[in-house]
Amino acid sequence: MEDQITGSNFMVNEYGIADSITAYISGTTSDTPEYKCVIYRYNDSKLIDITENKSVDETGWVTFSFPDPKAILVEDTEYVLTVWGNNSNAKVYYDGGGSVGCHGIATYGDPPPDPIEFLPLFLSRTYSIYCSYTPETPPCSYEGWEIVAEDGVRNYGGPREKDNRYVWETTTYTIDDTEYLYVGTSSDFDYSRTEPPFIYPFGYGGDPNIYRTDKIKPNLDEWEEVELPDDMTQKREIEYYRGFRSLIEFNNNLYVGVFVDIEVPFDRTGCRLWKYNGTTGVWTHVINRGFRKFIGSSWGFLPGNCHSIRGMEIFNNNLYVGTSSIPGIGVGRLIRATSSNPENHEDWVDVLPRSSQFPRGGFGTAISGIAVLKVFNNQLYAGCSGPFSP
Repeated sequence: MEDQITGSNFMVNEYGIADSITAYISGTTSDTPEYKCVIYRYNDSKLIDITENKSVDETGWVTFSFPDPKAILVEDTEYVLTVWGNNSNAKVYYDGGGSVGCHGIATYGDPPPDPIEFLPLFLSRTYSIYCSYTPETPPCSYEGWEIVAEDGVRNYGGPREKDNRYVWETTTYTIDDTEYLYVGTSSDFDYSRTEPPFIYPFGYGGDPNIYRTDKIKPNLDEWEEVELPDDMTQKREIEYYRGFRSLIEFNNNLYVGVFVDIEVPFDRTGCRLWKYNGTTGVWTHVINRGFRKFIGSSWGFLPGNCHSIRGMEIFNNNLYVGTSSIPGIGVGRLIRATSSNPENHEDWVDVLPRSSQFPRGGFGTAISGIAVLKVFNNQLYAGCSGPFSP
């Protein structure tokens, strides 16, 4: 089976996590063969997972372990368990009959084909190979999806965790060569089915949270709550943080956009933007009470001041921020940082200022929010919202 991927298909009758594949294979001390094992899904020949590599100098049962993160096996699904060898001494044993054997051609050492073409698909043999797995209580997967956080992210069951109604944003941020997944949540923000929508009153629940994990596939107890400065966690007399609406890494800092309570007086509200340096552990309050511009001889609010930073994106090495406001009062704004390390409102410029077409700026009063920013083919795309949308 030199440069062949050979095996048999089997049905999995329950959910599970694939731990290893064991096969009865040949070994010799002369021109010792090397092996690895591969799982494919039967119905579409898609690659599911590949094991470690082993040199085998003695014939017998050999177990090959899967690296983390291990593949999820789905109940009532057929898989093809295969062995892949590197030379003519590589052989896998089988019993005649069964019509479930198959093989494909692939150069050992190259990435395994995905999908693979098995030729012929059916052979009258059952190879001596099996997969060991750890059973999982379903549903551990929804067509390839797995729950990694629930009941307030950490599943602790306490009231602070339960107040996290939404995971509003996720992003990756690297600190000292360790990559973390960060999650920003909202707190106590929900609607009733009324017209206009009812928003739970000021200070109804707990504070929103930010969590992180460095696990490739975290368990429910492998999320760490990020320690925030007091100004990000305590209820205030004049405004309240409803949630951390947008997260992005920019020039080795993590930027956190905040959605601020919209029930406080409009001259006191306005979005907040924080910056976090993971190496030093320092938080910096970059934007307080919304973005501003130079008016006359002082800095003043942009017309229709925003209450939420909805989206952030890096375009041409610049940080862009999309905001939202209340329809009829403000407009969605697109703001660009003029510094690679913005520290305050002086380091930003309004990309869509007032114009003859849109006297209040932005894309006009019909667009209350710029909700999503994304770069594609060297162009910056902005997804906008019209009706009320925080």
